[in-house]
Amino acid sequence: MRRRILHIVALAALLATTVLVPGCRLLPKEELQEVPTLLPPPEERRRLVQVVRGYIAEEMRKTARAEAVREEFLYFTQSGRVKDVFVEYGQWVEEGEVLAALETGDLEYNLQRARLDLESAEISLKKTKLERELGGNVSDLDLRLAEINYERALLSYQRVNEQYEASVLKAPFAGRVTTVAVKTGDEIREYQNLIQISDPYNLQLVVEVTVSDLDKLQPGLPLRLEYTRGQWVTGRITKVPKRGDRLPDGEQDRRVLIELDDPDLEFQFRALHSIVILVRENPDALKIDRAGIREYFGRVYVRKVEGDLTTEVNVVTGIESTTEVEILEGLEEGDLVVAK
Repeated sequence: MRRRILHIVALAALLATTVLVPGCRLLPKEELQEVPTLLPPPEERRRLVQVVRGYIAEEMRKTARAEAVREEFLYFTQSGRVKDVFVEYGQWVEEGEVLAALETGDLEYNLQRARLDLESAEISLKKTKLERELGGNVSDLDLRLAEINYERALLSYQRVNEQYEASVLKAPFAGRVTTVAVKTGDEIREYQNLIQISDPYNLQLVVEVTVSDLDKLQPGLPLRLEYTRGQWVTGRITKVPKRGDRLPDGEQDRRVLIELDDPDLEFQFRALHSIVILVRENPDALKIDRAGIREYFGRVYVRKVEGDLTTEVNVVTGIESTTEVEILEGLEEGDLVVAK
């Protein structure tokens, strides 16, 4: 009986081994992975700029245009429909020439009739005066009646003539038509700018600036103007509008006037020229490259390097050029600053 039990146990152990060994062969062979070697972080690469002493200037680059000293926009003082436009852009016109007219119905007929009535009353008055001078039978009442008829005809003519004059645009001076913003059949409103006349033979140099630029500019500031390609001439600002000055259309006047040291230079009408205005300068300033200046919510600072330490230092700046900034407070000559 004992031998039989041992035999059964041995058989069970053999069977278990047979089952477990194939199962183990199905599992993947475990591989040992090497621990990667940690490399030291690369050194921080910084570009440093140095505080130096030297010349710095703030310059304003703008464009000057040769504009007519006498230039005027014309408009009707009443609204209506445009009957005719008699001119076109670039045309030369003489003083008093009719440029455009509104539709007026029988106004021209009424004007001609009023003119004839005035002429008739004037002749009648002269005849009455002449008869009285020659001793004719002309009483004071007859003379006064002739005067009243003339005055009435004159008032009527003046009224109709004023209506006619308001219905036409005439050139206020001889010049060139530089803007035509209306055509036949247009409905226009009163005081609407329609036609511009310019005198191209009397020119001035005008620079259009921004409102913020006005606070930096003042008469007398020197400038350079590129007269021809590569040829620069010198001049100065002569007039700067104030912030409250307005143009006829109500906009802020931003036109700065300049003149050149050579008054004999000639310009083409509405020609454009590059100019450089010297706003301010300092020949012996502490300055650094603009890349060294940092700003954050109104704070102006730099990252100053002292040995192995880098600290943030607030600075006060002055003149700014396109590449450099003047340092008024916070740094000294020779200091090193981390560039952005």
